[in-house]
This record gives sequence, structure tokens and C-alpha cells, in this order.
Amino acid sequence: MSSRAGAPAGGAAKYNRRVSHPLDPGLPRPARGAGGLALWNLGFRPFYLLASAFAALSIGLWLAQYAGLMPFAYLPGTAWHGHEMLFGYTLAVIVGFLFTAVRNWTGQPTPSGALLMALALLWLAGRVLVLSPTASPPRS
Repeated sequence: MSSRAGAPAGGAAKYNRRVSHPLDPGLPRPARGAGGLALWNLGFRPFYLLASAFAALSIGLWLAQYAGLMPFAYLPGTAWHGHEMLFGYTLAVIVGFLFTAVRNWTGQPTPSGALLMALALLWLAGRVLVLSPTASPPRS
């Protein structure tokens, strides 16, 4: 008889060995306590966070632009909405997914730390510049 229900007698050693998890590719992990924020360790973290924040913020921005409260908008009406859905939200989600998936598929490291921060800031700069008055094309 075994000491645990459903476990074979004398099989306690079988249950103590480490079994590889199918979702754990065995890639090197960033060192804990290496300093910095965990946000910059993996590619999906900043880009998913930025995409979700942008999705919430852009609803108000689009309504303001559509109502004419932003006369300096780069693109008129629904064109701005389509542009930002494609190059703003969707691009951030795809980049976040690929920075995570490529690491799992290939075993190669993807951007982290300062490089990942620079890429996220580049994406953010694109969102801000589209809203700036200097980004507007000359009016005829």
C-alpha cells in the first residue's frame, strides 16, 4: 500500500524528479536582482502595456479629433483612426508577440533592457508626433 492515495508503493522518488514543462523552453533567464524594472526584461511587457494604454487613450483622442476639437490632426476623421489602429495599436501587439515568440521558437535572445526601452520610445514618439501640429501636411 502507498502512503499517498494513487501513488505506487515505494515510488516517492519518481515524484521528486524535475520534469520539463512544455511551456518552459529552457532559455536563459535574466538574473534576478540585476537592477532595473522587470518591464524591460521581455519584449511583450512594454509593448502590450503600451498597446492597452494607447487603446484606452485613443478612444478619447479620436472622439476629440472627430468632433473638431483637434484642428491640427495629421489625418482627417476616420483616416486617423485607421492609421492609428494599424500603425499604433496593431503594430505594438505584433511586435510584443514576435519579441516573445521568436525567443521561444529560435532560442535566440530578443531585445531587452536599454534596447527594448529605445524601441518602445520610438513607437511612442510615432504616436506623439502624429498628434503634433508640426506633423500636419501643408494646407492648400
